[in-house]
Parts: sequence; structure tokens; C-alpha cells
Amino acid sequence: MHLSTALSLFISSDLALAATLWATHYDGTVSKLSLGSSGLTLAAQEKTCGSQPSWLTYDASTKTLYCVDEFNYGGTLSAYDISSGSLVQTAKANIIGNGVHSGLYGGPSGDSFMAIAH
Repeated sequence: MHLSTALSLFISSDLALAATLWATHYDGTVSKLSLGSSGLTLAAQEKTCGSQPSWLTYDASTKTLYCVDEFNYGGTLSAYDISSGSLVQTAKANIIGNGVHSGLYGGPSGDSFMAIAH
């Protein structure tokens, strides 16, 4: 897999010399990449998050990775628990198609929301 073909990347780092990167690709895959002193390696890859996954958003407080699928005729928003180091889908919702970016926001009440740009 070439990084130049990755559509979105999420980086989490537990150690200064190692990192886990999550990437989506328009072939319908979400990939887990490991970056360490020996370079970048493909650790896992799954066909998930719809046919055209376009954006990943990470919520560090819940260790949840959100994936937006921008399929033209009705995309999806999928939520994955990644606390174990693998993708465990916890929710999936239909959204209006063509979502290409998402972000989390909330207020002092503790409620949280996600905005999706089309």
C-alpha cells in the first residue's frame, strides 16, 4: 500500500518510537499501519465502513474511531472501538451521501455531536 493513495490518516502514538496509523482507501478498506524504527508496515486491513470511506475522526476520550463513507446514494457513519488495537464496530448510521470530513464538538453540558461536511 502506498501512503500517497491513502485518503485519510489518523495517528496515535503510545511511545516516542512507535505509532499506529489508521487509513482509509476508496477500495473500501480501513487499514492499520504500524510505524516503528524498522519502517512502516501493514498490520491489518478490513473491508468495512462502506464502499467509499473518505474520512476518519478519533475520539481519544472513548478510544472510538469514526469512519465516514461518502457513497453518492447514501453513505454511512460507522463507529469502531479501537481500545483493543483492532476495529470492533459499535454503531452504524445512514447519512446523506458525499460526506468528506467530520469533526466532534460539544458543550459544557457534556453532550457531544459530530458535524459532517458534504
